[in-house]
Amino acid sequence: MVVWLRFRLTGVDASRRGVGLLSDLQAAVILSAAMPIFTIYTVFAMDYDREGVASLALLRTTVAAFVTLTVLLGVLI
Repeated sequence: MVVWLRFRLTGVDASRRGVGLLSDLQAAVILSAAMPIFTIYTVFAMDYDREGVASLALLRTTVAAFVTLTVLLGVLI
């Protein structure tokens, strides 16, 4: 969301100014920033006996991604 706001507030548009990201690439960067965390974090957390906390964080970010990706896809497309 922060990436999307930054692009919108700074007015980065390659078609008008000749600099910045192309609109398709800009949309890809924004959508990849809205993706949930990698599942490998739960594997790393097992070394520190924190797999419960890591799996809860993974669940929360995945559920939140359904909302944020839907909103961003609606705005960007």
